[in-house]
Amino acid sequence: MLDILMIDELVNTATGKRLSYKLIDKPRASDKKVYPPVPSRWKAAKMGFWVFHFVSLLLSKNYPQQYPKATLDEPYWEHDELFGFSPEWSEKGLFFHAVADGEKAVDVIRWIKKNRWSEIGEHYKDYTVTVHKKKGVPYKLSLKLPDKPLVDVVFSNEDEKWEYAGKLRDVFREFQLYITELTMDMEREQYAMVNEKM
Repeated sequence: MLDILMIDELVNTATGKRLSYKLIDKPRASDKKVYPPVPSRWKAAKMGFWVFHFVSLLLSKNYPQQYPKATLDEPYWEHDELFGFSPEWSEKGLFFHAVADGEKAVDVIRWIKKNRWSEIGEHYKDYTVTVHKKKGVPYKLSLKLPDKPLVDVVFSNEDEKWEYAGKLRDVFREFQLYITELTMDMEREQYAMVNEKM
């Protein structure tokens, strides 16, 4: 009997996009290799959807030929000049984060909270937007997506998975663009104030 089950890789097979597993026989006592614990069916399927369907769409408009090195425990990141953007799927729900990368980004978050918070609430009325602070300093904006029975998505057919992954990608991209637009609004406002004083 084979005792250890490990995820070997994510593959695009002729029969459909699915997780591929590698079965490994029980290690001998002299075997020094340490094997990771067996993932549950839920965690394996969840990671398959997250990496293969969702994160891969962030990297390519078409079905990818190679898969990103991202897991549920090591999130995927994208960066612009001021923020790091990352999706997160935890026990608390599905989130998109904009994490400040420097003092200017912190100023943007402060400005958004002071000047555009009601606008964000209206723009994301079906979502929950939160400002996170460390020692009183705002460092992250989080967008919590509406609760959805994600177990249904994870175990749905391939067309439904790709459709939902596409919707998530669109919201993630829109969130990035919206934060960028608000940053530009802040810069225009500051520029106008400087010109008024001259």
